[in-house]
Amino acid sequence: MKATLPKAKPRRRLITTTRPRVKKEALPKVLTRLGVITTVVIVFLLFLQAIIGKFSLTSLYKKNSFQKKAQVLQEENVFLKGQLSELLSPLMIEKMALSGNMERPTKVYYLRVGKQ
Repeated sequence: MKATLPKAKPRRRLITTTRPRVKKEALPKVLTRLGVITTVVIVFLLFLQAIIGKFSLTSLYKKNSFQKKAQVLQEENVFLKGQLSELLSPLMIEKMALSGNMERPTKVYYLRVGKQ
């Protein structure tokens, strides 16, 4: 008689569909959440700053353009006043009167010009 060895039972294998997970060294969840929150806040502040900057730049542009317009108008005003005073000078009026386009100025006019 032959001696028979007992049959070896097959080892049970766990049938899994996923690979065994390798534990990664990662930051704690609190730190990752804080990082996400800070990035969102920074992006929001940048957009807010861009919007406010745009409005302030447009207001500065408007202010500068108004100042330039006012300066140009003042310069034109000074120029026109100079021309008007030159035209209304007694010599110019006499020239116009002598040319026949106007009556000869009276003494009342000279008194009025002298008071000014």
